[in-house]
Amino acid sequence: MSTHVSKSVNGQRQPGVIGAWFKSGTPWIWMNAGAISIAMIAVAGLLGLILVRGMSQFWPAPVYQIEVGTNGSSRTIIAEFVESETIPSEQVPDFET
Repeated sequence: MSTHVSKSVNGQRQPGVIGAWFKSGTPWIWMNAGAISIAMIAVAGLLGLILVRGMSQFWPAPVYQIEVGTNGSSRTIIAEFVESETIPSEQVPDFET
């Protein structure tokens, strides 16, 4: 097993293997490439999220037409189905079974 020992030349310390590697700039290139990769993945993810959420505005759900009326007069309601709720007949005024 050999170890690399920095030698002193003219009283100045020579960089070791790791120090030479850092001075070459290679780790900074790899960190820069990693940061750019993360940024590109984040941008692609945001564009995908915007695309998925935004397309629902241009791709509507089915539309229903309902006739509602009392005492001979009726109105037409056209809407998208959002949710339903079941209520007891006692809560509905003028409910005939």
